[in-house]
Amino acid sequence: MKQAVGSPTVPFRSIFSKIESEQAGFRFPTYADQARAYLEAKNQPAIFSVFDPNIQNPYTGNVYLGVQHSLSSDSVLETAFVGNRGVKYPLHRVFNQVDRMTGLRPNPAIGEGYYVDNSQSTIYTSWQTSFRHRFSRGLTSSVHYTWAKGLATENGDIGGYYQGVADVRVQNFFNLRAERGPADGDMTHFFSGDAIYDLPKLASQHAAVRYALGGWQVSGIFTAGTGTPLLILQGGARETSRPDYVGGNPVLSNYRDTLQYLNVAAFQKIPIGAASGRTIRPGNIGSGAVRGPGFWNLDASIAKNFSITEKARLQIRMDAFNFFNHTNLTTFSTDINNARFGTFTNTRGARVIQLNARITF
Repeated sequence: MKQAVGSPTVPFRSIFSKIESEQAGFRFPTYADQARAYLEAKNQPAIFSVFDPNIQNPYTGNVYLGVQHSLSSDSVLETAFVGNRGVKYPLHRVFNQVDRMTGLRPNPAIGEGYYVDNSQSTIYTSWQTSFRHRFSRGLTSSVHYTWAKGLATENGDIGGYYQGVADVRVQNFFNLRAERGPADGDMTHFFSGDAIYDLPKLASQHAAVRYALGGWQVSGIFTAGTGTPLLILQGGARETSRPDYVGGNPVLSNYRDTLQYLNVAAFQKIPIGAASGRTIRPGNIGSGAVRGPGFWNLDASIAKNFSITEKARLQIRMDAFNFFNHTNLTTFSTDINNARFGTFTNTRGARVIQLNARITF
């Protein structure tokens, strides 16, 4: 139940277990007014969140060790180790959940809610390399490559579960070590490159040749990266439940043909307790143990510059986003209870071409 009211007995959110729902006499469908009347009659203190009284501000330590070297008057190479360590980050987990076997709460006098303390820690290490070619002979270009690893106890976000990329994923309140894994957004390899080339203006050529072949500009941006971590779930009464990994490749090699990315046979559901309606134990698959697909993309453009007068210039430009119309598959359910578990439902977008003209004076 969610009820945003300033009441000591009607909480913003109230979660009823299977046994509690039976005791309250709830039958589908149950409406908010019925739940509110039940809670008011029960007159039980409403607890939404519990904070560690010794909670502190998180802090980070950063390290940068790099070198920059000029290879020529127009080219520079830079490489560096970049890392940081996050300490005492906030971590959210659900307190007073029902026992998986009996369906009873450890403390029946209160409901369940979010417990917040400083249990989360993060670490990020990376090696970042860049090569830059400053404008000469009509060419400007740069390439960048990053190898990185980010680890966190839950997800690595310093915000609450209700903002940013943070969410609650702890299966066992008393076993945080099992939640250690890749931080949200962690990408092992990332490469990008860009270039702009101004073709010769052919100022000494005949006017027809100069206008037809001179003054063109070609540019492009290429990006590629490996997949980010996935959170494999077994949706149900306990929102943080995960299944077991039972062996085999969790990712199917022919997913581009079948659109089925995750191998259903590599996972096994945890049995559900009759009294609790929840999995009888935590699943063994770790947070972020499986990664999503990688991607690559090229955006390109070509432009023609015309001199109208001494001060006025006209540029006609064509931009092609996803120039090769490469299909980068994305978006699928990671809930093993979903009928479309691991099946792609979207892409990063098809090719888009736009034409525009601009006058500067």
